Amino acid sequence: SRYWASKDNADYDARYHVSCLKPGFEYNAGRNSLYMPYGVVAFQHRVSQTTVPAILMPFIVPHLVQGMYEAVDVRGSSISVRGMPESWWSEESLARYRKQQRCFVESYLEHLQRFGAFKESPMAPFIRQMMAENAALQPSLEAYSRALVEPHSMQRNFRVPGLPEMTPDMLFFVNFAASHCDAVQGNSGLGVLARRQVQYRVALPSVLRVNVPLRNFDRFAEVFYCPKGTYMNPGTKCRLW
Repeated sequence: SRYWASKDNADYDARYHVSCLKPGFEYNAGRNSLYMPYGVVAFQHRVSQTTVPAILMPFIVPHLVQGMYEAVDVRGSSISVRGMPESWWSEESLARYRKQQRCFVESYLEHLQRFGAFKESPMAPFIRQMMAENAALQPSLEAYSRALVEPHSMQRNFRVPGLPEMTPDMLFFVNFAASHCDAVQGNSGLGVLARRQVQYRVALPSVLRVNVPLRNFDRFAEVFYCPKGTYMNPGTKCRLW
């Protein structure tokens, strides 16, 4: 009875499909609510119980942005701000979105073919995820940059001990990649599990989820001085912002 007497309006008892044991998110269009599992915020909770420290933002903020992006991309284009069925995209917006979809599919396939040919395109089930993960980089970096100037935050002149050349901007991308860390597969490319995940359309390998968004992101090439026309700074990029 004490529990029910203290219960507020928060939706603590809702059931979610996303696991609480691994990073992810779940957006509920009907409630217009975004659920972040403990697998995302557990480590941050041990460091700070109030604000998210700048150094941890690459681990947390991309999930938040991807969840918010789901409300405004094609998945949310048929639901109004009041949660009612209503198409609010124009035909022009839909056409431009589909054009961007094709660009991202080609970009991911180009990277995937580096690890061997697949009989058919396995990208279709992952299109929305791919676009959301690319869309999350710019807002996440902006949030990180703002956090660097907050009181008690690591500052722009911060350096990792033993790595004097590692700037805070570089550290953002390093930690972003670390958030997708997988077991090393050697020099053979995709491991057996990753290949089967793609083949049976279960999940995108981490190497794609890191490298493709970064090679489409101009700021990454600027920070790491990637020459124009190299693999991580191609002449043609897919952009959402």
